[in-house]
Amino acid sequence: MQSISIRTVAACAAFALALGVGSASFAQDPEPPAGHPFSKISNGMPDAQVRDILGTPTSTNSYPTGKSWIPGYGWWGTDGHRWEWFYKGKGRIVYNTKWFSSRLKVIRVLYDPSEDGY
Repeated sequence: MQSISIRTVAACAAFALALGVGSASFAQDPEPPAGHPFSKISNGMPDAQVRDILGTPTSTNSYPTGKSWIPGYGWWGTDGHRWEWFYKGKGRIVYNTKWFSSRLKVIRVLYDPSEDGY
């Protein structure tokens, strides 16, 4: 049996932390100013509620995540597919959803007044 030194385990743990492994949060995103429509959007909010607050997005994009390729995860997992709604001059809202579902939930609010909307 081969033993692994504590130094090796510590080095691997430090490397994983540096990469953000195990962290569900994103890098610090800029906060929208108080009173800005994006400040009313929060994680877990459904897309219909976001549309009521912000209106129709300028454009949208969708893509599968790497998790969707895990056998079975694409059907039952909660982050197999993502949608981004772009709002010109405001930023974008990122949602996740199951692969074959129409229910979108906010996972990230990206305030960016220089967003071109496309």
